[in-house]
Amino acid sequence: MAGFFLFGAFAVRMNLDWPARVAAAVTCGIVIGTSVMFLQSMIGLRWSVWSLGIPAILCAVAGILGTRKFEVRSSNSEFRIRTSKFEIRNSKLAAAGIAVVILLLLYGAATGRMTSGDLLYFWGPKGTHFFDARQIDVELLRFPHYYLMHPDYPPLVPFAYAWSSIFTGGFSLWGAVMLTPLFLLIAVLVFRGYTRSNEFPLLLAGVLAVPCR
Repeated sequence: MAGFFLFGAFAVRMNLDWPARVAAAVTCGIVIGTSVMFLQSMIGLRWSVWSLGIPAILCAVAGILGTRKFEVRSSNSEFRIRTSKFEIRNSKLAAAGIAVVILLLLYGAATGRMTSGDLLYFWGPKGTHFFDARQIDVELLRFPHYYLMHPDYPPLVPFAYAWSSIFTGGFSLWGAVMLTPLFLLIAVLVFRGYTRSNEFPLLLAGVLAVPCR
Protein backbone atom coordinates (compact mmCIF):
# COMPACT_ATOMS: atom_id res chain seq x y z
CA MET A 1 0.00 0.00 0.00
CA ALA A 2 2.95 2.32 0.54
CA GLY A 3 3.36 2.49 -3.23
CA PHE A 4 0.26 4.68 -3.43
CA PHE A 5 2.39 7.40 -1.85
CA LEU A 6 4.07 7.90 -5.22
CA PHE A 7 0.83 8.92 -6.92
CA GLY A 8 0.14 11.53 -4.23
CA ALA A 9 3.71 12.69 -3.64
CA PHE A 10 2.72 16.29 -4.48
CA ALA A 11 1.02 16.44 -1.07
CA VAL A 12 4.40 16.61 0.68
CA ARG A 13 4.45 20.31 -0.25
CA MET A 14 1.30 21.07 1.73
CA ASN A 15 1.38 23.34 4.75
CA LEU A 16 1.19 20.51 7.26
CA ASP A 17 3.63 18.73 9.54
CA TRP A 18 5.50 15.84 7.97
CA PRO A 19 3.34 13.00 9.38
CA ALA A 20 0.24 14.71 7.97
CA ARG A 21 1.95 15.31 4.63
CA VAL A 22 2.86 11.64 4.26
CA ALA A 23 -0.65 10.57 5.30
CA ALA A 24 -2.20 13.03 2.85
CA ALA A 25 0.08 11.78 0.09
CA VAL A 26 -1.06 8.19 0.68
CA THR A 27 -4.70 9.29 0.72
CA CYS A 28 -4.41 11.27 -2.51
CA GLY A 29 -2.35 8.49 -4.01
CA ILE A 30 -5.04 5.89 -3.36
CA VAL A 31 -7.59 7.99 -5.24
CA ILE A 32 -5.25 8.77 -8.14
CA GLY A 33 -3.75 5.27 -8.30
CA THR A 34 -7.10 3.48 -8.35
CA SER A 35 -8.31 5.96 -10.99
CA VAL A 36 -5.33 4.95 -13.14
CA MET A 37 -6.26 1.31 -12.62
CA PHE A 38 -9.83 2.04 -13.65
CA LEU A 39 -8.67 3.86 -16.80
CA GLN A 40 -6.29 1.05 -17.76
CA SER A 41 -9.04 -1.50 -17.28
CA MET A 42 -11.42 0.54 -19.42
CA ILE A 43 -8.97 0.68 -22.36
CA GLY A 44 -8.10 -3.01 -22.04
CA LEU A 45 -4.60 -2.61 -20.58
CA ARG A 46 -3.96 -5.40 -18.08
CA TRP A 47 -2.44 -4.41 -14.76
CA SER A 48 1.15 -5.32 -14.07
CA VAL A 49 4.07 -4.10 -12.01
CA TRP A 50 5.23 -2.10 -15.03
CA SER A 51 1.88 -0.70 -16.15
CA LEU A 52 1.17 0.59 -12.64
CA GLY A 53 4.70 1.22 -11.37
CA ILE A 54 5.78 3.50 -14.22
CA PRO A 55 2.80 5.90 -13.87
CA ALA A 56 3.38 5.96 -10.11
CA ILE A 57 7.02 6.96 -10.54
CA LEU A 58 6.12 9.59 -13.15
CA CYS A 59 3.49 11.05 -10.82
CA ALA A 60 6.03 11.20 -8.00
CA VAL A 61 8.60 13.00 -10.14
CA ALA A 62 6.02 15.44 -11.51
CA GLY A 63 4.52 16.03 -8.07
CA ILE A 64 7.79 16.72 -6.27
CA LEU A 65 9.72 18.55 -8.99
CA GLY A 66 6.89 20.13 -10.92
CA THR A 67 5.10 21.79 -8.00
CA ARG A 68 7.37 24.79 -7.63
CA LYS A 69 4.72 27.16 -6.35
CA PHE A 70 1.80 25.98 -4.27
CA GLU A 71 -0.35 28.48 -2.40
CA VAL A 72 -3.09 27.89 0.13
CA ARG A 73 -5.72 30.58 0.46
CA SER A 74 -8.26 31.22 3.17
CA SER A 75 -10.75 34.00 3.88
CA ASN A 76 -8.38 35.67 6.31
CA SER A 77 -4.90 35.05 4.98
CA GLU A 78 -2.76 33.89 2.10
CA PHE A 79 0.53 32.12 2.64
CA ARG A 80 3.09 30.18 0.68
CA ILE A 81 3.73 26.60 1.69
CA ARG A 82 7.49 26.84 1.28
CA THR A 83 7.83 29.70 3.75
CA SER A 84 5.02 29.18 6.25
CA LYS A 85 5.71 27.74 9.69
CA PHE A 86 3.85 24.89 11.26
CA GLU A 87 3.06 24.53 14.94
CA ILE A 88 0.84 22.13 16.84
CA ARG A 89 -0.68 22.73 20.23
CA ASN A 90 0.70 19.63 21.87
CA SER A 91 -1.31 17.75 24.45
CA LYS A 92 0.48 14.68 25.74
CA LEU A 93 -2.70 13.28 27.27
CA ALA A 94 -4.63 13.56 23.99
CA ALA A 95 -1.68 12.13 22.05
CA ALA A 96 -1.60 9.19 24.46
CA GLY A 97 -5.33 8.68 23.91
CA ILE A 98 -4.84 8.55 20.14
CA ALA A 99 -2.07 5.99 20.61
CA VAL A 100 -4.32 3.85 22.82
CA VAL A 101 -7.13 3.80 20.22
CA ILE A 102 -4.73 2.91 17.40
CA LEU A 103 -3.06 0.18 19.48
CA LEU A 104 -6.43 -1.32 20.44
CA LEU A 105 -7.43 -1.57 16.79
CA LEU A 106 -4.01 -2.94 15.92
CA TYR A 107 -4.38 -5.58 18.63
CA GLY A 108 -7.87 -6.51 17.40
CA ALA A 109 -6.64 -6.89 13.83
CA ALA A 110 -3.46 -8.80 14.71
CA THR A 111 -5.30 -11.31 16.89
CA GLY A 112 -8.20 -11.90 14.50
CA ARG A 113 -10.73 -10.35 16.87
CA MET A 114 -11.74 -7.79 14.27
CA THR A 115 -13.05 -8.56 10.82
CA SER A 116 -15.97 -7.70 8.57
CA GLY A 117 -18.47 -9.60 6.51
CA ASP A 118 -18.01 -7.02 3.77
CA LEU A 119 -14.35 -8.06 3.51
CA LEU A 120 -15.14 -11.78 3.41
CA TYR A 121 -18.08 -11.65 1.01
CA PHE A 122 -17.76 -8.44 -1.03
CA TRP A 123 -14.46 -6.55 -1.15
CA GLY A 124 -12.14 -9.51 -0.66
CA PRO A 125 -13.59 -11.74 -3.42
CA LYS A 126 -13.72 -8.81 -5.83
CA GLY A 127 -10.13 -7.92 -5.04
CA THR A 128 -8.91 -11.46 -5.64
CA HIS A 129 -10.85 -11.82 -8.90
CA PHE A 130 -9.65 -8.45 -10.15
CA PHE A 131 -6.10 -9.50 -9.24
CA ASP A 132 -6.43 -12.77 -11.14
CA ALA A 133 -7.93 -11.03 -14.19
CA ARG A 134 -5.48 -8.08 -13.93
CA GLN A 135 -8.45 -5.83 -14.68
CA ILE A 136 -12.10 -5.43 -13.73
CA ASP A 137 -13.60 -8.92 -13.89
CA VAL A 138 -16.74 -8.06 -15.86
CA GLU A 139 -17.87 -11.68 -16.06
CA LEU A 140 -17.87 -11.90 -12.27
CA LEU A 141 -19.86 -8.70 -11.88
CA ARG A 142 -22.45 -9.63 -14.49
CA PHE A 143 -23.06 -13.16 -13.16
CA PRO A 144 -26.68 -13.03 -11.92
CA HIS A 145 -26.14 -15.21 -8.84
CA TYR A 146 -23.57 -12.73 -7.51
CA TYR A 147 -25.91 -9.74 -7.45
CA LEU A 148 -25.67 -9.63 -3.64
CA MET A 149 -21.99 -8.73 -4.05
CA HIS A 150 -23.16 -5.31 -5.24
CA PRO A 151 -21.55 -5.17 -8.70
CA ASP A 152 -22.47 -1.47 -8.97
CA TYR A 153 -20.45 -0.44 -5.91
CA PRO A 154 -17.45 1.88 -6.51
CA PRO A 155 -14.37 -0.35 -7.00
CA LEU A 156 -11.83 1.67 -5.00
CA VAL A 157 -11.45 -0.88 -2.19
CA PRO A 158 -11.04 -4.01 -4.37
CA PHE A 159 -8.71 -1.99 -6.61
CA ALA A 160 -6.55 -1.23 -3.58
CA TYR A 161 -6.47 -4.92 -2.71
CA ALA A 162 -5.58 -5.84 -6.30
CA TRP A 163 -2.82 -3.20 -6.33
CA SER A 164 -1.24 -4.68 -3.21
CA SER A 165 -1.59 -8.20 -4.57
CA ILE A 166 0.16 -7.31 -7.83
CA PHE A 167 3.22 -6.00 -5.99
CA THR A 168 3.31 -8.72 -3.33
CA GLY A 169 2.30 -11.69 -5.46
CA GLY A 170 -0.99 -12.61 -3.79
CA PHE A 171 -3.98 -11.44 -1.79
CA SER A 172 -3.69 -11.42 2.01
CA LEU A 173 -6.75 -11.40 4.25
CA TRP A 174 -4.51 -10.48 7.18
CA GLY A 175 -3.13 -7.57 5.21
CA ALA A 176 -6.65 -6.39 4.39
CA VAL A 177 -7.69 -6.53 8.05
CA MET A 178 -4.55 -4.65 9.10
CA LEU A 179 -5.54 -1.80 6.79
CA THR A 180 -8.20 -0.75 9.32
CA PRO A 181 -5.78 0.61 11.96
CA LEU A 182 -3.55 1.94 9.17
CA PHE A 183 -6.36 3.93 7.56
CA LEU A 184 -7.49 5.20 10.95
CA LEU A 185 -3.95 6.41 11.64
CA ILE A 186 -3.82 8.13 8.25
CA ALA A 187 -7.14 9.89 8.88
CA VAL A 188 -6.05 11.04 12.34
CA LEU A 189 -2.70 12.35 11.08
CA VAL A 190 -4.29 14.36 8.28
CA PHE A 191 -6.95 15.76 10.61
CA ARG A 192 -4.29 16.57 13.18
CA GLY A 193 -2.35 18.46 10.55
CA TYR A 194 -5.32 20.65 9.68
CA THR A 195 -6.55 21.26 13.23
CA ARG A 196 -3.01 21.69 14.58
CA SER A 197 -4.00 20.08 17.83
CA ASN A 198 -4.30 16.64 19.39
CA GLU A 199 -7.67 17.00 21.08
CA PHE A 200 -9.91 17.00 18.00
CA PRO A 201 -8.04 14.12 16.34
CA LEU A 202 -8.58 12.12 19.53
CA LEU A 203 -12.34 12.63 19.16
CA LEU A 204 -12.13 11.63 15.50
CA ALA A 205 -10.19 8.47 16.37
CA GLY A 206 -12.79 7.51 18.95
CA VAL A 207 -15.71 8.11 16.59
CA LEU A 208 -14.15 6.20 13.68
CA ALA A 209 -13.06 3.32 15.90
CA VAL A 210 -16.56 2.63 17.21
CA PRO A 211 -17.94 0.85 14.09
CA CYS A 212 -14.74 -1.19 13.62
CA ARG A 213 -15.24 -4.80 14.56
